[in-house]
Amino acid sequence: MKRVTVIGISHHTASVELRERVAVVAERVIPLLQLLHDNVPHSELVILSTCNRTEVYGVNLLPADQATVQREVFNSVGRDELAEHCYIKRGVVAVRHLFKVASGLDALVVGETEILGQVKLAFARAREAGTVGRLFNMLFREALRSAKRVHSETALSRGRTSVSSLAVQFAEKLFKDFSAKRVMVVGAGEAAEGALKSLVERGVSDIMVVSRSAQRSEEVAERFKASAIALDAIGTHLPGVDIVLSSTAAPHLVISRETVAHAMAGRMARPLLLIDLAMPRDIDPDAVLVKGVHLHDMNSLCKMAEANKTMRREAARAAKAIVREAVVETVAQAELRFGKKRGGV
Repeated sequence: MKRVTVIGISHHTASVELRERVAVVAERVIPLLQLLHDNVPHSELVILSTCNRTEVYGVNLLPADQATVQREVFNSVGRDELAEHCYIKRGVVAVRHLFKVASGLDALVVGETEILGQVKLAFARAREAGTVGRLFNMLFREALRSAKRVHSETALSRGRTSVSSLAVQFAEKLFKDFSAKRVMVVGAGEAAEGALKSLVERGVSDIMVVSRSAQRSEEVAERFKASAIALDAIGTHLPGVDIVLSSTAAPHLVISRETVAHAMAGRMARPLLLIDLAMPRDIDPDAVLVKGVHLHDMNSLCKMAEANKTMRREAARAAKAIVREAVVETVAQAELRFGKKRGGV
């Protein structure tokens, strides 16, 4: 397994601000994979970029190739800063890392299920880009299979395990009658849908869904019995909203401090809760300076997630045993399939 490498920055090694700088937005993933493959044609490559990590998985990466990956993917970070926060794992350690990530064991919220879909999507994008070969086809499929076992055979993913469901707890703390509040969900991806599910489960019925795609926002809104509004109408509707939960893939701010200040001017001192789950961030951090605004982002979730970890230790032990077994079996299979022909896996 010495041919496998992962290069990355995650919530374990870097602040929200640094993770925001290195995040790879969705539309850039495939072109970046193809660019890297042009420079490293003998490799297999997958990019996984979420709100809590940006990682590049590679096969046959020589030291010069690793430098190319770091230069192209983490180009917003200086060399010294990168050396401080970036990790490089190789061989079986890298394979084990992939399996732990996919299963939610390495997540900010231990046991979260959203990461499984994110790994699956990263793998699909790499296949579309043409940067996946036989080895990664096997490793990623086995990692996904192992993750599904973890979620079905242990209690790791039971209860509030997703980032979005954990975020809803902020609303429960701020508002006594949470179910009667008007909520705006910005984004229509997996995290946004997770938030919508959590809101509906808690009895919230007055919900707006906002997305860049009108068709997508209408589809999601219909599924959750919500209303769909256009992205450019956020400012119009914000004065009447109590809670905003935002999770888009936009490379820029979606809600500015000025928009928030204008909304608060007509709210008669009613508090406004803003929850930003996006990376890069959707909501201007300076919005918290506006009187009456409560803003929470991934930094706030980090603190809440620490308490979550202690509650899941027993389930995590069972999950780690499944992952350990799966890694051993997968490495053995890979050595049999690829080892002799290619001089090690």
